Amino acid sequence: MSKIGLLERLSQGPVMGDGSMVLRLREVGQRYGLTPEQAHRSGPMNVEHPDVVEIVHREYLEAGSELILTNTFHVTPYLLERWKVTYGTDRMVRAATKIARRVAGDRAWVLGDIGPPRVVEPLDDDALRAFHSNQARVLLDGGVEGIIIEYIADPRELKIAVEAARQASDGPVIATPVFGKTPEGEYRTPMPSPDGRRTWGPDLEAMVRIAIDAGADIVGTHCGQGFDIGDYEAMAKRIVALSDRPVIMQPNGDEHQCPLEPGLSKRDALIRAVPRLLDAGVSIIGGCCGVRGDDLRAMGRAMTQWCQDRGLDVAGIKE
Repeated sequence: MSKIGLLERLSQGPVMGDGSMVLRLREVGQRYGLTPEQAHRSGPMNVEHPDVVEIVHREYLEAGSELILTNTFHVTPYLLERWKVTYGTDRMVRAATKIARRVAGDRAWVLGDIGPPRVVEPLDDDALRAFHSNQARVLLDGGVEGIIIEYIADPRELKIAVEAARQASDGPVIATPVFGKTPEGEYRTPMPSPDGRRTWGPDLEAMVRIAIDAGADIVGTHCGQGFDIGDYEAMAKRIVALSDRPVIMQPNGDEHQCPLEPGLSKRDALIRAVPRLLDAGVSIIGGCCGVRGDDLRAMGRAMTQWCQDRGLDVAGIKE
């Protein structure tokens, strides 16, 4: 395919993202002989078992994904002690980027994935900025074409993370904060409190505005807490109404986390969601926890049908 910029490609039609990484690595890793403990160490897997990471990336590429996210969501120096490795996170990030670039070739864009630092005690602004700046720098040095910042609930960290990525990258910066559905039916960020109980932070609109003001080119969400696949359509409409930025939605396909309508399979629910999300104005659709290659392939067929029904030259867009 002609490697035009991602933002230019989005002006031509919707794009299919990839699927679950951490959970899929656990499944594939154990299938190929890794122990459960090894399969849960997603960061070190880039160095110690790169073939498993490559299998998952290739599964998504062959299913039609045009975006491949590096296996770096869980790569953070604050997990090194738990992982008991003698090398640092930069090596894991470089290895992850190399694997993703090798698989994607000229068939897909590679996005550097940055998640929260996963610390017990909150970091101050300088420490947060140092973490996110370093992650972005190493990913970009490895050849990623954009940065995606995922699963951040703290508005302070979201602002710092997007600003750090924006300062480091000339390519697209994507922000997908995490939301939960409150008992009152509101979409807000789930914030841990010092006593371990969940509290609710800013609402969806506030977090999206923070991301946009900090420099995000594309905004959306992914895994969430307390809502089903149908909630993604409602959230998408609200995000689209906020600005002209492209919107990305990555529904959760884990039946244990994302309840389904009675009698409806996970795949049918995901297929049904695709045209609804596109009608709502979403530009990128992928999958989060529980979404595998076969699910993406079925979702891609639904996206292709939607494009054809509207006279979009899908083949021409992807070449």
